[in-house]
Amino acid sequence: MKVIDGHKKENIHFKWNKNLKPIEYIESNETFKIKIPDSSTDQIKEDFNDEDAKNIDVSMLDAAVGPFYVNNAEHGDTLKITINNIDTGSFGWSQTLHNFGLLADEFSDELIIWEIKNNKIKSKRKNFLENMSFDVKPFLGIIGTAPESGEFPMIPPQRFGGNMDNKHLKKGSVLYLPVNASGALVSFADPHALQGDGEVTGTAVETSCDAEITVEVIKNLRTDYPRIISYENENISGRFVNTMGINNNIYEAAKTAVKEMIKYLENKGFKKDEAYILCSIIGNLKISEIVDVPNFVVTMSMPEL
Repeated sequence: MKVIDGHKKENIHFKWNKNLKPIEYIESNETFKIKIPDSSTDQIKEDFNDEDAKNIDVSMLDAAVGPFYVNNAEHGDTLKITINNIDTGSFGWSQTLHNFGLLADEFSDELIIWEIKNNKIKSKRKNFLENMSFDVKPFLGIIGTAPESGEFPMIPPQRFGGNMDNKHLKKGSVLYLPVNASGALVSFADPHALQGDGEVTGTAVETSCDAEITVEVIKNLRTDYPRIISYENENISGRFVNTMGINNNIYEAAKTAVKEMIKYLENKGFKKDEAYILCSIIGNLKISEIVDVPNFVVTMSMPEL
């Protein structure tokens, strides 16, 4: 099995562009492993304090491992990405920032270092959430294919994926992304050990990880927006469909998420009005990401029928 080390500079990039040189060629249905750095790209260390964190190079944030060229993937196809496993690093970090986050103007810069051990997360900062621990629930914040044209920064998310910060991208989940360029040129980044919907401070429990991924090309099936099939827990019970809307207007993003779920249900054989009613009675509309301006992610989640 191929193992790609994203801690090496030659294996990462900081822009979405279909002209990027692939770091690896992958066959459809191939499984491979990726070592993915944290969102600071290995800059934040376990012994850092608030002042140390102010000195990192912000141009190096959210480096993506890739792109991977998937053989036989062509424009108009769909890329099916299965997350087989995610193992986090031994520590993580979170921040409040004066210039980033939903309530940025109300908080100063503060760095929290977390110990990640025995599937638990604990604060290493004195007098901060002492005697509390949290279960590790890892996922990948960034998975994206190349855009059809143009160049985009890692933030914000786009219709081709990218920095979605959607906690459904966890072990056992399946992500469907549009193929906009030859080879799809898919990349992975931004592992999280734990995050709530919205990621309101702008950071989750940021960490590194080792991920095992399988990719498959689905021919002649167009996907307009990312879609996730996820599971209630790691025992692979309770399958959920998650459609997304990505827009600089959160109301429009919500409408797109619902429309995408309606299209999915229509393809399953439901009438359009039946699908709309199902969205209202068993669907859950959630803000998955609200801080990576100017685009926001709204997810419609529903048990698989």
